Amino acid sequence: MDDITEKSNEINDALVDRLIRARKEKSLSRSAVAEACNIPPSTLADYETKRQVFPMNRAIRVAIYLEVDIFNPLKQATTENEEVQISINPENIQDFFMMLLKNDTSLKSEMTELKSLMHEVLKEVKKEDTPEDSSE
Repeated sequence: MDDITEKSNEINDALVDRLIRARKEKSLSRSAVAEACNIPPSTLADYETKRQVFPMNRAIRVAIYLEVDIFNPLKQATTENEEVQISINPENIQDFFMMLLKNDTSLKSEMTELKSLMHEVLKEVKKEDTPEDSSE
């Protein structure tokens, strides 16, 4: 197995483990999550048992439903109750989304909407970082 395939499998496994853990923490059945995310229950079972690779568009849907951050699935909490803080460098986020679009064109409308929202958030952050004129 080449390095890229090995790393890809490692990321998929970590992603699946994170989504399963979140589903169980919320006491949700696999079929409930599958129904809410419009995925056939048997297909979600195949993803969770790692018989199939979890396609990114479906993983994102499940992650949004479960309120899970999947941008860095290899970063794990050291204990079950420890909250993991993940920071995303704004300069690299565009590259990440471009990679997603190249691999899954069905995400184009979602990515366009997300890009618009990100620009709004960045504008607000920049406003907050700008010191107010105190000479009045």
